[in-house]
Amino acid sequence: MSPKVRSAFFCGVLAAALAAVPLSAVAEEVNAMGAQQTEVVASDTFTRAGDAPQAAVAENEAQAVTENGDHTQATQEVEQSAAPQDPAADKDETAPVDTGSTSTESTSEANSTEATSAETDAPASTGSESSAAEQASEPAPTPVAPQPEDSSTTAAAATSGDTAAAAPASDDSDSLQNIYRLYNPYSGEHLYTADLAEAKGLVGYGWAWEGVGWVSSTSSGDAVIRLYNPYNGEHLYTLSESEASFLASIGWRREGRAWLSSGTRGVLREFNPYETVGTHNYTLSTAEDEWLGALGWKREGVAWYSLDHASLPVEPFWATGPSGRWWVQRDGSFASGRVIEPNEDGNPGIRAYATSSNGHVVRGAEVVDGRTVVANASTGELPESTGWWESSAPTGSAHRYMIEMGSDGLPYAKTGRFVDGGSAYYGVPGAGYIAVGRARVGNIFVLTDGNGRLNESTGFIWFQAADDSSTCLYRMGAYGPNGLVGARADGFFGEDGNTFYANPSSGRLNRSGVFYANGAWWRAVDWGGCFSCGSWQDMAAKAQNYRSSTNYLILVDCWSNRTAVYQWDNGWYAVKEWACTTGANNCTVKGEFATNLKGYSFGRGFTCYYFTQFYGDYLFHSVLYYQNSNRVMDGRLGINASHGCVRLAIENAKWIYDTIPRGTKVVTY
Repeated sequence: MSPKVRSAFFCGVLAAALAAVPLSAVAEEVNAMGAQQTEVVASDTFTRAGDAPQAAVAENEAQAVTENGDHTQATQEVEQSAAPQDPAADKDETAPVDTGSTSTESTSEANSTEATSAETDAPASTGSESSAAEQASEPAPTPVAPQPEDSSTTAAAATSGDTAAAAPASDDSDSLQNIYRLYNPYSGEHLYTADLAEAKGLVGYGWAWEGVGWVSSTSSGDAVIRLYNPYNGEHLYTLSESEASFLASIGWRREGRAWLSSGTRGVLREFNPYETVGTHNYTLSTAEDEWLGALGWKREGVAWYSLDHASLPVEPFWATGPSGRWWVQRDGSFASGRVIEPNEDGNPGIRAYATSSNGHVVRGAEVVDGRTVVANASTGELPESTGWWESSAPTGSAHRYMIEMGSDGLPYAKTGRFVDGGSAYYGVPGAGYIAVGRARVGNIFVLTDGNGRLNESTGFIWFQAADDSSTCLYRMGAYGPNGLVGARADGFFGEDGNTFYANPSSGRLNRSGVFYANGAWWRAVDWGGCFSCGSWQDMAAKAQNYRSSTNYLILVDCWSNRTAVYQWDNGWYAVKEWACTTGANNCTVKGEFATNLKGYSFGRGFTCYYFTQFYGDYLFHSVLYYQNSNRVMDGRLGINASHGCVRLAIENAKWIYDTIPRGTKVVTY
């Protein structure tokens, strides 16, 4: 957002929050903002209802209130006129806004001045170039201006004083209007307007619709004046002509009459002394007023009055902005947790689904109650039939979905493995789109071509997945959940007497070159397995220092998790070199031992095959399998994870079981 647009963006919202501020309260901000007439870039941080104030701000609360709580003399002179009067009370008894000021001087001469100013006030359109719409992240359309002030109404108010009670308004809906409330998530400010067209326009530029704030009369009451501060982008609303005139004299722009104050329900105002934009909030809710007060806001009492009347019906409409799309219902609220049917209250034939989280309409694909609902990425229109569907939302990349209708009539994307037209596909859980290329599923990768068709071959296979730059080697099998076929991606594993490394980030087998894994550098040889660079030679040199009662010697390096078997021929030479898994927390026994008992299997809740004892309960054996099965439970190698035994790939454990005689020396270190 450019500085110019950003400043304009904040300007519109500012007036919304300042609208009800009597001069006595406004002077607090005027001293800091308007009097200097220096352009201010608004802070993006804002304490609103429900958000705890920053700790640092809270610590300085007392100082901030002291600095902002004293009003200028010019403000004090018209403070009394800024406070509306409860129409139920006697005209001489006012209900002033609690601003903390001690000055209440006001004269009939000042009132006459206010009336004259109101009669000659320029139409609101003169300030439209700096209205709330300008505060959008993009250049905004000119907002609809508030109605020009009714000179007769304002003059009448001036004659009896700014605080004179308004006459009760008729309950005739023709003489009533909604006052709409919007929120700017970028500046943290609220804006209030009687013009639905203006509200709709602002929603299109990123303002959040918050429904109807209150109801006012269109035929009787005191004029609430709307002003705009072009230096920091805030709006203010006030009953006081003196306050409006003073602000205009220091650079604020009058935007005319916003609405009329009448009725018996007081609209409460709160002031945030810690911010320069979004400083005021207006509400009918005493709970919100008290909550903001607890957060450090100054509760300033009644700003003006509204009618004790339910909100008027709103012609339903689509509210579409940068962050989503909503269906606004007749009561001004969003549709939520339901299907919006075609031709519902003027809906132009679009069937859509409004989520229960914040009412936004699903566009593209979105998980709803654990299942993925799909819809048109632009309008949110739900598909009416099953089959293939393509959308680029919300990821920005085109994805394919297989749609099935749920029992609730909503279109859901199939997930998991399914077959269509003789080919298998995989819908990614939690997203719904069809996997293309390589997709991680548990401890495997499923592999597909460019159309999402699964490769379900098993064994060592060469395959170029859609996102592979060339043909790669994979070890495929039913390693996934529920027997799903995919490429293993669990690091080191043994097969056919060799140790291989399935890259955990891709599932590809490292078959050449040098790579780093499990704290060491390894060299991969195509179909020859993986060997630790340089370490095997060091291990072989170490072997020359030992004797064995047989022609074999076994060394186990518990630090780098390697096992090597040597045979004697005028010195020890390596016949087998494998990755292994030794004890977690270095618990494998260290020293010189000898092989002894052997057995086919053991385990409770799991099974290990082909064990060879070398000391007490310390054994060579296979990796862990599910009990009495050939399904691997934990096939990890090259790490410290056992209870002290030396785990090997099952074929390597079997080789020791078949080949190594009893009494062969075993050295662990």
